[in-house]
Formats: sequence, structure tokens, C-alpha cells
Amino acid sequence: MTPVTGQPNRQYAVRGYSISHAADIPAWITLKIRLNGRHFSITVKESGFINSNNRKTEFCEHFSALDNEEEKKHIGTAAVNEFANWAMKPFLASFTDSAIDRLAVSKITLRDFYRGPSYECTLGAVDDCLDRVSIDYGAPASTMFLSVRLSDIEVVSDNPETILDDTPTVVRVGGIRYMYEDLDAASDKVSRQRIAVFEDLAAGYFGPDVRILRAAGIAQNKDQDIKGILFHPIRRVGPLDRVLMPGTAPEFRKRWIEQLEYTLSALHENRSVWGNAKPSNVVIDVHGDAWLVGFEKDYTGAWIAEGYAGTMTGDAMGMENIIHFINTGECP
Repeated sequence: MTPVTGQPNRQYAVRGYSISHAADIPAWITLKIRLNGRHFSITVKESGFINSNNRKTEFCEHFSALDNEEEKKHIGTAAVNEFANWAMKPFLASFTDSAIDRLAVSKITLRDFYRGPSYECTLGAVDDCLDRVSIDYGAPASTMFLSVRLSDIEVVSDNPETILDDTPTVVRVGGIRYMYEDLDAASDKVSRQRIAVFEDLAAGYFGPDVRILRAAGIAQNKDQDIKGILFHPIRRVGPLDRVLMPGTAPEFRKRWIEQLEYTLSALHENRSVWGNAKPSNVVIDVHGDAWLVGFEKDYTGAWIAEGYAGTMTGDAMGMENIIHFINTGECP
């Protein structure tokens, strides 16, 4: 922990910070804050920036400033203060609400100073908006995706009368909508295997032209049980097997084939596998673009030969059949 001195007068005190070594992946910074008798630890990881190039660039600039030996010697305090101002913005209101009311306490003792409760928090970003997630229970289910408390996840439904009976498919966190995959019935092993699929995809750092389903966070309860996965939304019209019609224009068919071939090629270059390649695992969005979803290890016999599910060869078989389906409307 690097000590911090000469703090400016502000609502909170920076007690220090830790920074990852050059060989650590992903890079991270942990900031220690004290505010009215409460201790707060904020960890920011480079892998926590989802579709957030601007916020990620800001993090890298702060990391460089804190990691630069010359800046540590000459303007280290300023670098720490700038990072603290940046990292504290999403947390300050809730931290202030949870702090001790000093005016309501007749006497402050050293016990108050040293034994105040501690909170561990994680800061990331989604769609270039800084996104705070408090973690004061156990270890997260993923090192790449933020763990989100169930109480912070709002269920979105068009049927309020059956909202507690229907399996959630759309949720909202901090005003941002996500698609949701329920894993409540899956074992912990199966859930972690499912998360690992999307960790592998995230590690590919694919650009926006690679249109794939991308995870954004993991829903966990206070006992660390994995309940589901949050995904960045795709503004879908529907799956390919329902959107494709006899009158679908040739330019759309050509566009979908080119997009699907490009995306699958990018996946295979990263040694990643689509898995269950079939038209229902291709989603067409409101812009007329084609996305790969699913990423299961099973197969549908008409589209992939038995024994090739979850392999690049199986992906190629499925894509060949899908292209035939797009061109002709005929299933294999």
C-alpha cells in the first residue's frame, strides 16, 4: 500500500492505494477511502470496461500516472487525487448516506476511528457509463465480469400479473437494460462452464463488426450462488428462421451471409467455437444485421452431424447449411 500525504480538503480522505505489477493481467488499481468512520476499498480492473473504450482509456491513463516512477516522485499526490476524484464519482452519494452522522455522536473515540465497518467495492463501466458494484460477500464467479447483487437487478416484464412466475429474460441495473439467462436450475459446475464460454469470447477483444452475444455481468446471491448471466442487449427483430421470408430481398440475404461468415471466421481465428450452429441461434436486429447467439455445446442433427458439436468443423457444417437456408429457404 502506497501512503498518500498532503490531501486536499474534501468530503473524504484517501488512505492509500495499491497497483498491479506489469505482468498482472488484467491491470488493476485498489483505492482506500475513509469517509466519516467508514472504510471503503474500491477496485478497478482493466477487464471491467464493457463496450467502454473512453472509460477504459481514462483508466489506462490513471494507471500509467500512478505506475510512472517519475510521477510518483514529483506529482504522485496529484495523480492519486485525480484518480480518486474519477473513481469516487459513482460512489460518493451512497458512501455519504452510509456514513456515521458526526453531529449525532457526542464523543468520537479512537474506537470509532479504527473500528468502523469496511466495504469492498468494484468499479467498472458499461456503454461508457461508470458502473459501481458493491461486493462485500465472498469471491465473484468471474474474474472478467462484474458480480451483481440480486437486489440491484430489476426484472423487466410486459406482463406484471405473471412477473413472479415467468422466468426473467430482460432485467435492468442502474437504469440500463440487459438480456438475462437464468441459471438457477443449473449446477455450480455447469454454471461456471457456461460463464467460461463468455470469458473466452471476451478475452478475444473482438471489435463491433464481430456480432456475437456478449456477457456483461453475473447475478449472484449473498451465498455466492450463481443465479444467471446478464448480456448486452441486442435490439432483435427475431431469429433468422422466423425473419427469413420468401420475399426477403437478395441484398439482405447477401448481407447476412457476409456478416455471419466474417463473425465465424473471427471466432475461429481466436480458437473460439460457436457450438450449436442453426438458424434459431442467428438473431436479426432492428438494423438488419445478423448476430451469433447460443454458444451451447449441443447440436441439432439437421444442421450439424453427430459427433461434431462444439467443434470448428461442426461450425463450418452448420454455417454451410445456414447459407443454403438463407439462399433457398430450405432446411437440410
